Amino acid sequence: MDTQTTTTAEAITAAAPPTTPQPTFMDPTTWRPRLDPATLSSIATLSIPPAPLAPPTFASMPSASVPDPMDQRSVMEATEEMPTYAAMGTDGRAKSDSSPNPPLVNVDDVPGGIGMSRLLDEDVLVGLDDECGYMNDHADTLYGRASIANRMVPFGSIAAGPLAAWVWVGGEFPHRLDMISNSRYRTLAHGRQITVYNRKTPPDHVMRLGQLRVTSPLRTICDIACMDEGGKILAGADSLLPMLLERYEVKVETCLQTLWENPRWPNHGGGVHTLMRLRHRRP
Repeated sequence: MDTQTTTTAEAITAAAPPTTPQPTFMDPTTWRPRLDPATLSSIATLSIPPAPLAPPTFASMPSASVPDPMDQRSVMEATEEMPTYAAMGTDGRAKSDSSPNPPLVNVDDVPGGIGMSRLLDEDVLVGLDDECGYMNDHADTLYGRASIANRMVPFGSIAAGPLAAWVWVGGEFPHRLDMISNSRYRTLAHGRQITVYNRKTPPDHVMRLGQLRVTSPLRTICDIACMDEGGKILAGADSLLPMLLERYEVKVETCLQTLWENPRWPNHGGGVHTLMRLRHRRP
């Protein structure tokens, strides 16, 4: 009986299909692929390029670098290159630029004081003070003189008085720098006082020479005529005013009319008197 049962079980087992081994599932947190050394070597030398950077946007920029649309000065500086007081150093010296032939030359731009003295002796430079001078060839032309004055005029100011007269006709550089401005400046520029006055200035009294804003010859004559007597003497008004009148064909009557229209200008009476003397002196 036992022999027959054993034989039947062996026959069933032999007739059954072979079983497929079941896969073994591993913990995914501890599983590691088995790679051959050649594959590992190729992966180690594989270079993956970095992801491209996204272009910067105003949202990603620091707040200080985003221009304030209400800042009128930043708008003007971005749209129009204006003369700025940044051209002046902290010691009142105008900074020379890096162009091949700059209008102003500081002692730092040449090999020491000996080099500056030699340029002055050879009339290459005209000295403004002990440490700075302007190129003589620049002073020979109208726009050259404007480029020199532009390095000294603060932002938003207008060259006026003797400084404007020097721009228009040349000659000896003035002993003070007159400007029309709403600001006040206590720093000396090349040892010269910056004299500021805020007078009514219609648009037709201001002209632009390159980057410099300067009073017109008519307005310049009126401003010099209204200076005090000491200022007129230092400016050489007796010879300077006739030169301006003649070179730019300005009539004394036109200057007098301008003064009559602006009776509140300081020293208005003295200006009228000066112009009346010029009218009687002229043929």
